[in-house]
Amino acid sequence: MLSTESKDEVPKNILTKFQLDINATKWVVNGKNITEPDSVNIAKLALESTTLIEVTLNGMIPTVKFKDLQTTSLDLSQSGYQDFDAIIIATLLNKNSTLTKLVLSTNEIADAGGVAIGKALIENTTLTHLSLGTNKFGDDGASAIGRALDKNIFLTALDLTGNSNIGEFGINSLLSSVIKSKTLKKFGGVPVQGISVKRLKLSGKNIGNTEASIISWLLKTNSTLKKLDLPTNQIEDLGAVAIGKSLIENTTLTYLSLATNKIGDAGSSTIGKALEQNSQLKILYLEQNEIADVGANSIGKALKENPPLKNLYLHDNKIADIGAASIGEALIKNSVLKILYLSGNQIGDVGAVALGEALKNNSVLKELSLRENQIGDIGAVALGEGLKVNSMLNVLWLYKNKIADDGAKAIGESLKHNSTCTKLWVYGNKIGDDGVKAIAEGLKLNSAMQNFSINSNPFSKNLKRELQTIKEMHPTMKLMYI
Repeated sequence: MLSTESKDEVPKNILTKFQLDINATKWVVNGKNITEPDSVNIAKLALESTTLIEVTLNGMIPTVKFKDLQTTSLDLSQSGYQDFDAIIIATLLNKNSTLTKLVLSTNEIADAGGVAIGKALIENTTLTHLSLGTNKFGDDGASAIGRALDKNIFLTALDLTGNSNIGEFGINSLLSSVIKSKTLKKFGGVPVQGISVKRLKLSGKNIGNTEASIISWLLKTNSTLKKLDLPTNQIEDLGAVAIGKSLIENTTLTYLSLATNKIGDAGSSTIGKALEQNSQLKILYLEQNEIADVGANSIGKALKENPPLKNLYLHDNKIADIGAASIGEALIKNSVLKILYLSGNQIGDVGAVALGEALKNNSVLKELSLRENQIGDIGAVALGEGLKVNSMLNVLWLYKNKIADDGAKAIGESLKHNSTCTKLWVYGNKIGDDGVKAIAEGLKLNSAMQNFSINSNPFSKNLKRELQTIKEMHPTMKLMYI
């Protein structure tokens, strides 16, 4: 096992093995397969030298200029450091009594380096801030850091964000140690001693599964936080599952954004199950993830139970017909949801038919976005039939689908009867002359429409005059057709 105890005897033949001069100012260590004990012994010998300034492996970037360790803050991020470099630095930390902040983020340090740093943290008594984000730590390195936290009483801020190789074992080890720590205040930007604010913003902070698991632990007992922003991070299913489970116990959170992460069906399914029991969450952002039909089905099942959720954003995922149909079926029973975004998915006619049927029965939904899907005429006809009798929907986005004339005719017919929809976009489809004429006839009789877009469709130029006439009939309507 790797030892970093400075009192251990250092084999002097290490100098011969790597052709090092104890009186030199710089050591260039040659060797592709250098062992961990070799790295430790080189570091120990470096500490004995009175002339050495820096050490480098194979002539690459210096591991560290030893005089820099006399400062209080040292930034070695983006230096290409690997395990050898981390072991050297860890060994030096055992002797250091001045450094309080060390940044080693965005390097290539893996488990061996992580283990060495973990052992150094047990001995070091000055370091308060340590950043190890965006490296290659796995479970072993993470667990070693966790064990160090059990004994270290000086570290107040630790960052391991962006280490995507850390699995469930490493996460659990870190979580256990963070929970027990009395001195650590922040872990990857997460206030681990408790969240006292009403809104916590951690957007774009490289938050991963480890940090998400810590947040989930905090959520279980927190009674203050109402809004949690976690978009544009690196949260995968493992982290989303943890957050989902915490939503069952949390009684205060009303707003949660997990947009633009890497959450798939497992994570979204757990969140869906949590929604069946959660009594507070009103706004949920899950767009730009990797959610497919299984996750959408779980969320649909939850919607049938009428949770307090009012706004649900699922756009730009991988939801297809089965998932959309499940949500559509749920909307028939749901009497709470007001805004639903399903844009940028893989929904075709089958899913659109289910959502059209929902519009016939739902009396609360105000905004439905289905842009950039694969909806054709069959789906558009069903949506048109639903819109004809719906008395609540204000906004319907259908642009950039595959709707042609038959679908447009159904939409045009619905406009003759609907008096609540004020915004409807169908641009970027396949609507020709017959479809445009039908929509024009519908718009002539509609006094509620405020914003309608039909541009970027393959209809004749001579129809533009007819559309212009509609603008003259309804001067307050914004009609886009060019």
